Amino acid sequence: MKKHRNLLLTFVILTFVTAGLWGWKMKTQPSENTSGVPSSMRSPDKTTRPAHVSSAQPQVAQAPVSADAAPRRFIDMPARERREILRQIKATDADELLQLFLDAGRIEQDLMKQSTLQGKLTGALMEKKYAPDFIERMKRFVMHAANSKLERGLVISAFAGARTKEGAEFIFWVVANQTDMEVREGAVSNIRSLGGSQPYLPEMIEPLWRDSKDAELIQAVAYAMANEAAPSSIELLLPAAAAPAGQDDVRRSAASSALNKVFRADAVPTLE
Repeated sequence: MKKHRNLLLTFVILTFVTAGLWGWKMKTQPSENTSGVPSSMRSPDKTTRPAHVSSAQPQVAQAPVSADAAPRRFIDMPARERREILRQIKATDADELLQLFLDAGRIEQDLMKQSTLQGKLTGALMEKKYAPDFIERMKRFVMHAANSKLERGLVISAFAGARTKEGAEFIFWVVANQTDMEVREGAVSNIRSLGGSQPYLPEMIEPLWRDSKDAELIQAVAYAMANEAAPSSIELLLPAAAAPAGQDDVRRSAASSALNKVFRADAVPTLE
């Protein structure tokens, strides 16, 4: 009887041990077989990030740049930045500068930059850095109505600012030939700034002073004569200013105003 009880106890113990071993095997089997599971079906490891994420992330954060975004205009830049842009412009030939000038207005819509480039164009005209046919092409440019009045006016002013004989001849040619009255008036106003160390000027303007019937032109020419202050020009202005009222009021008024602008020493002997 005692022997039968011992056998029964041994059987129970073996049953519990066998059950325990089976349960432990079932728990460990999935982790041991992970390498056999297709990668497309594995759960992603949330603690591991793909290597490309860190490099792609800044690109996602950056705002896309529009191809149509307008460039910054000169008026929105500090003076130092504008000067640096101008410093980087290596063009010195009038043809190259004219193209940059036109692009600034027509493409970039930057009138301040265009006006600044006009100054560079004036410098090229002053140094006569242009092709032999450049002036003839510019005559066609200022006569062509397809070009804006602003562009034509700035080109005319560039020639006036160059203070060369060719520049002065260009201005007087425009005044004589331009049929657009607004463009012509702009050219006439540029005559007022001529004079001062331009010895070729008196022979260009004195005939206009004597013969013209255009009141605006007469006044502009009077200022150019006073600025240059050649003795021959002063000799024309003085009697006109002293003329009695009603004799030639246009020239009398123009001469009286212009003589107040005489500052050159060349005029002293004649004025005395």
